[in-house]
Amino acid sequence: TYTALVDDDETAHLESLRGLVTAMSAGDVHTLVVCGSNPVYDAPADLGFEDALGHVDCSIHLASHNDETSEHCTWHLPMAHELESWGDHRSIDGTLAIQQPLIAPLRGGRNLAELLASFAGEDNIRAYHQVRQTFANLVGDGVFDSAWRRALHSGVVQGAEPMQLSASSDAE
Repeated sequence: TYTALVDDDETAHLESLRGLVTAMSAGDVHTLVVCGSNPVYDAPADLGFEDALGHVDCSIHLASHNDETSEHCTWHLPMAHELESWGDHRSIDGTLAIQQPLIAPLRGGRNLAELLASFAGEDNIRAYHQVRQTFANLVGDGVFDSAWRRALHSGVVQGAEPMQLSASSDAE
């Protein structure tokens, strides 16, 4: 079975990062939020991300620990570990899954969904409610409760399988 990959264009990602660094260096980015990554360390050195970060008025880093990016940002926010938070994910083959926490956040951390909901001015920023709302949009109101329990039990959303592609050989 062949399925379409979700977001596999590395060249587009690098060009997007290059555009961000250019805008940062020009002073066009006033607030930058870096979520769960370490671009000061990981970005290609020739982009000059660290130097460009110095031109940003307010930089916020959501991460599980202090690292090189944390050292250069205005704010560091503790990120909840994956085992401490709710979430929904799409695997590389397109399968939808629901992530459930095993424990409550130990250090008061938040995940990306909660941070973005807070920035968006949402009334209820808890990730549990965000995940339930996304799931409700997929399944509709009539079957929500039973479908929600099934999805929590199995860990994947039934009926949200990836799109299958047909394959052919170009060999003669």
